[in-house]
Amino acid sequence: MTAISTAPSPQNHLMILMCGIAAVGIQALMLSPLLPDIAQSLAAGPVEIGIASGAYGAGVALAALVAAPRLGQWPKRQAIQIAFAIIAAGLALCAAAFDWRVLVAGQFVTGLAAGVIIPGTYALTADLTPDHMRSRAMGRVIFGWSVAMVAGIPFAALIADLVDWRGTFLAVALISAGMIFGIGLLPRASSTAASRPVAYGQALAVKGIRLALIATFVFMIGFYQTYTFLGDHVRHLHHAGAWLGGLVACSYGLGFGLAVFFDGFIDRVGPTRLMALALFILGINYILLPISTLTLWTAITYPVIWGLAQHVGIDRHGAVLFHHLCGGRPRWWCLWQRLCNLWVLRYVSCRHCKPVDRRAAGPAFLTPIG
Repeated sequence: MTAISTAPSPQNHLMILMCGIAAVGIQALMLSPLLPDIAQSLAAGPVEIGIASGAYGAGVALAALVAAPRLGQWPKRQAIQIAFAIIAAGLALCAAAFDWRVLVAGQFVTGLAAGVIIPGTYALTADLTPDHMRSRAMGRVIFGWSVAMVAGIPFAALIADLVDWRGTFLAVALISAGMIFGIGLLPRASSTAASRPVAYGQALAVKGIRLALIATFVFMIGFYQTYTFLGDHVRHLHHAGAWLGGLVACSYGLGFGLAVFFDGFIDRVGPTRLMALALFILGINYILLPISTLTLWTAITYPVIWGLAQHVGIDRHGAVLFHHLCGGRPRWWCLWQRLCNLWVLRYVSCRHCKPVDRRAAGPAFLTPIG
């Protein structure tokens, strides 16, 4: 008599991992459309809310220092499950916040866990996928960010309008708790654990990695400085509820996801040349973005273009690093990815951050020249 296996198929493995990235993406990006409601409820100003947003980055950065070099030694599935449990607890703490400092603590805890989940998920994807299918598999998992932007953030904004922002945090906490079970359905990784942690000195010694870190900084500072406060900006400008911030995020996510239809063209042009073009377009985008928010329909539709350019740039930048600089080794990739959070943290949490700032365009123009 043949036993019937209840384990998910390889395709379902990728679906579960994609859902994990989507779950992290929702909680990481949902703060933007909720900022005015949270600030009013906690009697907090832009400085305090900026600190709360920066606390998430601080948690991710600390996780980078501790977890990324040792990721190859840990059982990835169990580490991701524990991290999702911590995220659920951190989100529950945010929902119960009676003071902005409690919100800061909750954001810091969720950032710590996200700093393990994101690189752990990418590394587990590589472990569970044959070499010849790894690039496509990674693309499917990364698509979870688009799912979060197109469906997750508008859903979070809808809950905030129907209930309140605390209900949104509780709902996302339940999603994270559900992912503990989902990740448990995955098989154990078959790859051999690294014999010793990867030192930061080794990572920085890789040829071309320093310029790659600068390019990553450009992507991250341009996006997070703008996106974090864009929802608050358009809501105040057009006197709208959280639904408008959700639609802006959805529009960006739609453009980010539509970029997958240009994969053939991207492969023909080549990663290096197209990455420079994408950065140049992003620089122009950050000049046009303040103008696009002046009318309601352009505020909602323009982020599609932004998302397209951002996806192409990040995808090609990641391809160069993963295949050329890092030799395809997931632990190098994860270490690089987390190093850069330290640079962005101070800028995003700074009290002088503007909702939509043309200064973000400068680095984007300069990077292709370098």
